[in-house]
Amino acid sequence: MLVPASGAPGTIVLRAGDPVQGHPGLTHDNVYKFTFAGTNAVFFSVFGDGSPLVAGHGVVYVNPDAGPTLVAATGDPVVGGAIGDTYDFDDAVYVPFVHNLDVSENGTAVFTASTALGSTGLWSYHPDSGIQSIAITGDLAPTSSGSYTFTNFMTSAPIINANGQVVFHAEAVDGSGTSTINGVWATTPGGGIVPVLVTGESVDVSTTGTPNLQSITDVALYQDSTNGGHERSPMSSILNNSGELVLTASFTGGSGVFVARITHCLADTNHDGVVS
Repeated sequence: MLVPASGAPGTIVLRAGDPVQGHPGLTHDNVYKFTFAGTNAVFFSVFGDGSPLVAGHGVVYVNPDAGPTLVAATGDPVVGGAIGDTYDFDDAVYVPFVHNLDVSENGTAVFTASTALGSTGLWSYHPDSGIQSIAITGDLAPTSSGSYTFTNFMTSAPIINANGQVVFHAEAVDGSGTSTINGVWATTPGGGIVPVLVTGESVDVSTTGTPNLQSITDVALYQDSTNGGHERSPMSSILNNSGELVLTASFTGGSGVFVARITHCLADTNHDGVVS
């Protein structure tokens, strides 16, 4: 694994065969789905133990000054999760064409993962604060109507900008378990979560000035081409540092590209991520 270095073509920070931090007997075998911003990088690593079988996976954070840091690995306790639950990155790594992670210019990484008890979730990491839980299966999924809880975060890559704003795609279900939705949510400056565009809600799709309300039927964040491999650079980010987000959605009368400005919900008067 190479990262940019001032005045040099690159700095080697990790090689196949290097020992895995905090896991005696394991070595790094390969890396997947790496992304970078500024001088910071984050990626998944596949661990080996000398046998033909894969021994686990983990999220690795790289700063060229401090070197690689293992953020979390298969079998580690889930931050903010149920007692006894552990990360299961073995599933997270191989979700087809989904990155599951991103990193910002200020050095904050975000990643999604599944867990041994069947949950999924979204977490952030910074060297100064460690791992922080953003949302996990069972947490409230704010919407403009109805009561929903998150069920799945493994549907698209989360995205973070230099100001620490995070947008993510997820699925959610109502209390009866019969109504499911999917959509894009964003974190607020106060640490809450607000909806950006969610299925079942109405949006004005008019380009002429005459209102044309349509019901959203599907929402998607940008994904790499299926022929583009795993690697994604910041050039493909769809969330800029001003909080402007580009996403695609289908509605009852067609489909289109939408631009949203992510600040905080105007009805969220105390900025806790809940419409108050």
